This record gives sequence, C-alpha cells and structure tokens, in this order.
Amino acid sequence: MLVQADLARFVGALVCAAFGVWLALAISCNYFPLHATALSPSHVGGLAWATQSWGKESGYLEDREKGLFVLSLLLGGLGGYLGARWSLGRRLVTIQTAFVLALYIPVMSRLIGLSMVSPGPRAMLYAAAGAAALVVAALLLRSGPLIPQFVLPTNAPAATPAPSAPGFLPKPSLQDALKAATGIAVFVVLLWPLDVARVARSVGYELHYGFFMVGAATYRFTSGLIPGIDYYNQYSVGVPWIFSYFLSPGAAQTMINAVWFVLGAMAIFQISLFFFLWWFLRSWGWAIVVAIGVMLTQFTSADPLFAPSSTAIRYPLVMVVASALVLWVRRGLSLSTLPVLALALAGSLFLNTETGSEACVAVAVAILGVGGVAHALRRGVLLAAATFIGFMLLSFVAFGRGVFDYHFLIYLFEPMVLFAAGFEAESIQWLGGWYWFYYIVAPGVALASIGWAIASARLERPPAGRDQLAALIFVAILGLLMTTKFINQSALSLWQVNCWAFIVVLAWWARRLLEPLGERSLLGRPVELRLQPLAASLLGALLFVFLCDIHSARDPYLPPLTAYRTFPSPFNWPFGVRIQPCEADHRPGCTAYAADPADVALIDRLTRPGDRVALIDWEDWVYLVAAERASQFPTLPSPMMFTQRQLQSSFCKDLGLLFLPNASPETFGLGNTEVAAILVPDVKTNFELAGTGKRLSAWRRVRPSAGHGNSLECPAA
Repeated sequence: MLVQADLARFVGALVCAAFGVWLALAISCNYFPLHATALSPSHVGGLAWATQSWGKESGYLEDREKGLFVLSLLLGGLGGYLGARWSLGRRLVTIQTAFVLALYIPVMSRLIGLSMVSPGPRAMLYAAAGAAALVVAALLLRSGPLIPQFVLPTNAPAATPAPSAPGFLPKPSLQDALKAATGIAVFVVLLWPLDVARVARSVGYELHYGFFMVGAATYRFTSGLIPGIDYYNQYSVGVPWIFSYFLSPGAAQTMINAVWFVLGAMAIFQISLFFFLWWFLRSWGWAIVVAIGVMLTQFTSADPLFAPSSTAIRYPLVMVVASALVLWVRRGLSLSTLPVLALALAGSLFLNTETGSEACVAVAVAILGVGGVAHALRRGVLLAAATFIGFMLLSFVAFGRGVFDYHFLIYLFEPMVLFAAGFEAESIQWLGGWYWFYYIVAPGVALASIGWAIASARLERPPAGRDQLAALIFVAILGLLMTTKFINQSALSLWQVNCWAFIVVLAWWARRLLEPLGERSLLGRPVELRLQPLAASLLGALLFVFLCDIHSARDPYLPPLTAYRTFPSPFNWPFGVRIQPCEADHRPGCTAYAADPADVALIDRLTRPGDRVALIDWEDWVYLVAAERASQFPTLPSPMMFTQRQLQSSFCKDLGLLFLPNASPETFGLGNTEVAAILVPDVKTNFELAGTGKRLSAWRRVRPSAGHGNSLECPAA
C-alpha cells in the first residue's frame, strides 16, 4: 500500500521530470534552427515523389520535436529519479498538490507550443518562463497545507508488504478458474467476427495489407530470398514468413485468412494482457475493464482492421516479454529463467523489429533499475547475447544461411532510419482539452513513474515488490518509445493506437491510490455508499468517455468506440453493424476486383514457377498470389518505391519481361513519377508487346537499354 511519503516522492519525480523537459526544450530549440522549407527526403536517399507526405504540414519543425523527445527521455527520466530521491513533494500531499499540478499543465502545453515555432533566443525565453513557473509551483507544493490531506495513510504499515503471488495465473481454485474462463470468453465475444468475409470485403485488396504482410509473404514463392537484402520489409521479417503458409490461390480467400491472422495476433495480445493486468493491478475487474479499453484503441475507422500496423499484430508477444521479465526479476535474474526471457525477446524482434527493439530497451532499463547495477549488467550482457542468438536462429530457420550476411542486420533498421529522417512527418498541434492528456499528462506520468520506480526499488522497504516495479518501468518505457511513431507523424490516430501502455501505467497509479479507501463508506447504515467501488466505477466511465471522444479535425478517423461499432462481433451484432464497404474511390489502393484468369494465364505462360516476375501495379500482389510468383521489385505494392536504393535495385539492370497495367502508355497508371520517368521511355523504345490479358499486358525486351540518364544513378558494378 502506498503511503504519503511514496506519493510525495512521485510528486517530486513529476516536478523534476518537468524541469528536465524544459532543459530538453531549450537545448533542442537552440540547437535546431527553424527551417524555411519542409524536410527533404533526398538526404537519406528518398525519392521526390514522396515529398507530398515527407515533411508535410510544417514538417520543418520535426528536428526540434525529435530533439525534444529524445532529450526528454534522458533528462526527464534523470530528473524523475532525482526528484523521487530528493522528495521535493511535501511529506503530506494535499488536494492542493493536485490543483497546482493540474493548473500547470495548460501553462506547459502553451509554452512548449510557442517555443517550437519561435527563433532560438525567443524559444529559450519561453523555456525559461516555463521553468520559472515550475519553481513557483514547487514552492506552492512545499508550503503549508491549505486543504485536508489526501486519503493515503501518513505512515507505512508496521509489517513489510507481503510478497507478490508466485505466478501470473490465479490460484487454482474453482472461482479463479471461472474468472479466467470468463475473461477469455469476453475477448472471444469482442473479437470473433461473425462475418469474416464481410470484414475482408470492407478492407478490399488494401495496399496496407500488401505492404505489411501479404505482399511480403509472396516473396516465399522464390526460394532463398532474404528480407532487406532482396526485398524491403517495412515492419517485420517474421510475420510475412508465417503468413506465407496462409496464402491462398485466390486474393479473396487470402484476405479472409489475413483478417483471421490479424485477429489471432490481437487475441494473443489481449488475453496475455488480461492475465498480466490481473496480476499487475491485483483485480480481475480492473484487468477486464482496462484490457477492453486497450482493445478499443486498435479500432480507428469505419472499415475495421484496414491497417494491420495499427493493431496488436505489431507487438503480439510484448506481454509475454513482460511476464518473463517479472519471472526473471522474481528469481533474482537467475540463469535458469534467462532463456525464457531471451526467447520471448527474440520472438518479439523476429515478429517486429521496431517494437521488439523497444521491448529490449525497456527490459534493459527495468533490470538495471530494480537490481544491483553490477549484477544486472552481467546478466544483461548474457541476456543480450542469448536474445541475439535466438533471433538469428529463428531467422536462419525461416530464410536460410543468407541471414548471416551483415547486410541483413543493417537493413533490419533501415525503415526506422527512414522514418526518423522525417518520412510522412507532421508537426504536433499543441492544443487544449484532451490534447493536454495526449501530450503532457500521459507521457509525463510515464516519465515520472520510471524515475519513481527506480528510486523506490533502492529503498529498504519499497512500496511495491521489485517485480511490480520492474513491470511498471517496462510498461512506462514501452509507452514512451512506442510514441516515436506519433512524434514523427503526429496524427492523433497514431497516438491512439500506440497509447495502450500509457493507459496501463495510469491504471496502476489509480488502483494504488484507491487502495487505502478500503471499505470506507459514506452516509452510513442503512444507506451505504462504498467509496472504492464508486471511485473505480467513475474512473472506468471516464476511460470510456475518453474512448468515445478521441478525434482531430486534421485526422479524419473515428473515435475508438465508434470505430469498434463497425466490427461484426457477437457483442455488436444485436445492435446492428455499420461496416463500410470498400470502393475504388474510398481510399488509395482500395479495389474490389480479383485477378482475372486471363491475366493469371498470361503470367503462367510467360514465366515459370520460382521465377521473380517484374509486374508493376498498385494491386500487384493480387496477381502474384494467384500465379504463385514472387515480385522482381523490392516493394509491394511496387509503385510504392520511395527510396533511391529501391529504385536502383529495380532498374539498374535490364528487365527482360515486364507486366504493366493496360493503361495510358504515357504513365501506365503508375503514379510514381520517378518510376514512370525511367520505365515509360524504356518500354517505348526497347520493348515490344508479348501478350495481353484483361488488365495486364506483357512487354518483352528486344534491345538493351541505352542507359537511364540522369534520372537514375546506378552504382558501379
């Protein structure tokens, strides 16, 4: 149970973490000047056609925002630790404390917003004003109590807090078994699609699925291809490989399988999250409510699941990692349990490089935070080695010996480098209302929680078990690191689909702060009003009000609860499901036609099984699935090439046979201006028509290319 001193240390962590943020803001705004133009993709090898989305909407602020984010993690985290150690908050925290901190939030948001768009010297003044206001707030917090103290007890309990339960699963009693079964049943009811074909039709042959996993899975039709080296993988090396076993000869059935695949990953995450929360929050009811809230954040539009990268398929094993971490901490970082955590981390890296890397960082900080530094460092080195070996073994099983080429490891991180350089960058809107929660409250509490938990773990009598503190650190760091996608492309929907860890951290604090209420009641007999259930119910209602209201004028997606109502689950079905069909003009890459047999026959006649086929079209994967061929191009959909390296690997060699859409020969409907500038003149001059299907035509090279001119700089052979 938390006591006043624990909360006082958390207030100190909040204050000093905020001071670290002001220092980070001053450094970032002073070091990165305001640019007159938006970010250019050329400095990291990006293509000009992507400029419309690369640095759009004042993306020239992106350098400052990235600097603020990175420095805030370092300086804010250090400040949180020092503030918790120094106990800058009063020993007796009052309601006055909450009032002062709440009043400071809009001040902080406004001054950060002004600093971001101001020249260096003026931005420094705004940062100094924010720091000065923080000093005033800290002095107010240390003044005499104006209002009766908060409900937490003043003194620690006489006995040392009981150790945590020995496992995550509840004790093997009939009641707990029924609770576990009920929890699983809840998510089956919420996530089971009564009409999966209808969901697949609402997605259509979406470019998001092609880019995320379906298109990448088709490279398995040619043996020996290595992700990164032979084709570009935006998110994962493992998910497309696993999904390749679920490819169907028809695109319609493949999309049905893809929907089931995404829902399966979501179910794994949700059920593991439920059991983790049952232990972490020490309440079955809290676990159910919070896990449902997290599930809803993965729904963003009227066509559910249209973007798999916005669902838990990006991190299906992260709660398995959290559970293995807690087990490892509980066993004193023993060698016997290290392989369990290493395997979970290796699986996470294999399934998604970005979130797997973030989980590795979170684990490293957690074990250093709650364990002896020297012992944790030694065990951490062993864990890192075991994780790397596990990842390489998984990759070897999937792709063969080619993964031992060092380029494989380098290209794993290429997508993160590209997006960190500003691809699809948008600046944060420092507005009021819920935006204070998005940009200040949620990340601020997570940042302070890290410093507070590390400082608490070093107390003689910590306020929670070290396994709980390690879990809190892990989830808080994961929440902060997962917001990197939002920091780059500041669409509110991206904050929404990455905010689940923030919700978990806030739930942990809410649960802890309500514990001292115990069985207190108001009004007395015969009418009693239990305070703890009432407060918990109000917080649960507030969570769902929040989930009803996440929206932005700049971001056209739906609030989570509204978006979930379009999903044909058993829960939604009695109320009617308003799912939106996929139409050609509904969103880019959304078409409703399958590969025509004439086009598939054309590919089969001119190529052999195992060949890589040079087919370029926005729905190229639809034809490739039907013909069971791998693409010659590194990206799917192939017109999505957006880097110089992708262009070079595609066209710095003469293509002998090319399949193109039956469209105007001026552009062949490609849309990508760089690709069209290279391809169209080459086809007109050096190719002849080799066959025609319904939507595709085959072109065969009759003379070698005379070179691609200045539009493409090919590396020397």
